[in-house]
Amino acid sequence: MLRARCLLFDDLACLDSQLVALAKPNPATRPPMATPGVGVIVTPTFRRAVNDPDRFPPSRDLGAGTGLTPRRWQSGKTDISGWIT
Repeated sequence: MLRARCLLFDDLACLDSQLVALAKPNPATRPPMATPGVGVIVTPTFRRAVNDPDRFPPSRDLGAGTGLTPRRWQSGKTDISGWIT
């Protein structure tokens, strides 16, 4: 089992380096990858899901369009839209 685990980790490292090699030269993927927590898997996946950013005139509609919902704080007259949960 340890040998199999080592082989899987080697394969994972190889695939990860291939993804980095594909994403680094693309100028559209570099700025999002500078964000902490956004890497070579999230950036192209997000680009494919959004496809045309002009479909979302207010940027906060993008989260709802991709199935993400913002955290909300509501109390009386206060209605604050927070980070994505």
